[in-house]
Amino acid sequence: MTDPNQSQRINFLAHKWQKGTITQNEKAEFERWYTLFDDVFEVNTGETREEAEARIYKTILSRGNIHVSRKRNQPRIFVAASIALALAIGGYFLLNKHSNQQFSGQADQSVYLSPVGKKKMLTLSDGTVVLLNAGSKLTVLPGYNHQKREVLLEGEGYFTVVHNPKSPFSVHTFEFDVNDLGTVFNVKAYRGDKTSETSLIKGSIEIVLKNKLRNKIVLSPSEKLVVLNNPSSDLSLNNDDKPTLHYKMANITDKVFKNSIVETDWTNNKLSFYDQQFEDIVPVIERWYNVKLIVNNKQLSGYRFTSTFDKENIDEVLTDFKLTANFNYRREGYVITIY
Repeated sequence: MTDPNQSQRINFLAHKWQKGTITQNEKAEFERWYTLFDDVFEVNTGETREEAEARIYKTILSRGNIHVSRKRNQPRIFVAASIALALAIGGYFLLNKHSNQQFSGQADQSVYLSPVGKKKMLTLSDGTVVLLNAGSKLTVLPGYNHQKREVLLEGEGYFTVVHNPKSPFSVHTFEFDVNDLGTVFNVKAYRGDKTSETSLIKGSIEIVLKNKLRNKIVLSPSEKLVVLNNPSSDLSLNNDDKPTLHYKMANITDKVFKNSIVETDWTNNKLSFYDQQFEDIVPVIERWYNVKLIVNNKQLSGYRFTSTFDKENIDEVLTDFKLTANFNYRREGYVITIY
């Protein structure tokens, strides 16, 4: 027996996400549904809608009934005909709606999602390997591995690119484009974060900033570029009284923890922070552990943290932070309130 209200709710959230009007709480709710079937929704738009619906529908039903306990503040779900089809349709349209209008109207692009709380490894048709961090989306554009290779990234990805001078490889984000010159690099570009950055591990990359100056910057190994996502705000990338910069060059952080690079520790299942404000750490923890943090302790804004975590759960992470800062917290399902 299915609840039509649940089916309607899933479709409602899917369409809001598609239109870009979904709130943070609604997004978290939809992602909890989506996580149950994230591998099902990897689609190529070469499929017709009917073909995709039939495939997704069959796959979901083959897994049997799925129950989610109320103890995690999630509704009871019994995956049967109407809910499965509603989720399938919602997921299909979500993946085929692209947020970057400059590429709108193009068909035959493949979309891959890595929901919050998970990572996903992809091998593209040219052999390029991409590891997507939690809460990330990679779109492979039409004509990939022909005259050019272009992907769109929303979130964070670690790229090991097979170099081909006859077919350039480019990663497009909302703040900058990264052009491969033969390389291994990390791109972090979450829209909700204060900054975006690209860290070069090996080889060489060219970065084109999407501002009116169209700045081009070439990185060398162990360098990174940090870009303000909202340069019109009062934020600054300087620690002095110099004018606010839209971007800055820096070295990757590789001498803090043994045998690690802070910017890419996530690829080795490590959660690392170096001299970061708590407000910047919050969205990283939310994506990593699939939780929602509500911070009601203003004193935390004055603290900076340096830590690395391997297999610790969210309670162990917060307990570690409490050794530095004075706060308490309470958990209600996936929502954690810090006070």
